[in-house]
Amino acid sequence: MSEARNQTHRTVLVTGGSEGLGLAIGQAFATLGHEVIACARTAAKLADAATQIPGLITVRADVSVAADRTRIFSEVAAQARAVDILINNAAITRPHDYTSSTTLHTDRARDEIEVNLHAPIEMTRLFLAERRRTGRDADPGAVVMIGTPGALIPLEAHPSTARPRLASTCSPSRCAVSCARPQRTW
Repeated sequence: MSEARNQTHRTVLVTGGSEGLGLAIGQAFATLGHEVIACARTAAKLADAATQIPGLITVRADVSVAADRTRIFSEVAAQARAVDILINNAAITRPHDYTSSTTLHTDRARDEIEVNLHAPIEMTRLFLAERRRTGRDADPGAVVMIGTPGALIPLEAHPSTARPRLASTCSPSRCAVSCARPQRTW
């Protein structure tokens, strides 16, 4: 990595980057002059995000799908780019009313676990593997984990409570690891 790039320019990949907190994170990094790549499941929302962030690169992908996760990093590499900062922001939270027939007859927790826990682990693994593959594992980098409010709400059973703990599992690499989660407000 060049010294100029080290000091002034980073490429930031934001999962769930088409709306809400992910969009705001992308806007903040773009305002600071960094290149932002947003991935999300919905093409229309990504297109809208691209109108709000000049130069935004978008990748339509579902981080809960293994092939999509791999494709994100392949598309970035195919454009001669390398991710410096991974923001694992994509999340879903659903109520789980175990007295409801819908909850009892559908595995509603599985997709929540896939998006909120499994996908960030795998995105981080792919990010670190790509850095190693390209000889960049000693360069500055970061992984940021955005926790879902569902991890803090004790009123309903949420299967995603383990997500904020993930940051500690990534620390042996040379990347900085952060875990953000909302504070209790009730």
